[in-house]
Amino acid sequence: MRFEHSLGQPVFTSNMTNSEEPFRPLRGGQNEYVVRVPGGFLAADTYHVSAAIHRPNVCTYDVQGQALTFAVEELGSNMYQYHGVRCGSVLVSFPWRSNGGCGRDGGSLQ
Repeated sequence: MRFEHSLGQPVFTSNMTNSEEPFRPLRGGQNEYVVRVPGGFLAADTYHVSAAIHRPNVCTYDVQGQALTFAVEELGSNMYQYHGVRCGSVLVSFPWRSNGGCGRDGGSLQ
């Protein structure tokens, strides 16, 4: 499954083999799966989801390009102040810590 943003660039890909559940081969007939993308993970934009059934680097059985389209609306994330500016498609919060100084020599930025 691949997620692309409104400009058609891949944002991320997720495979069944990366799941926390043990991998079980598909059976003939209809198979149904639920994949949850955490809230606050995707930035406001329109996204398309493509799905494929394949054996990696061997063969592709079926591809459903842009099988699902959905929009994420900005509802007050910390990135709202940058509304209208493309800051990326995934919202991440990394821990920042001060190293006690600025610049290479630890001096100030004057």
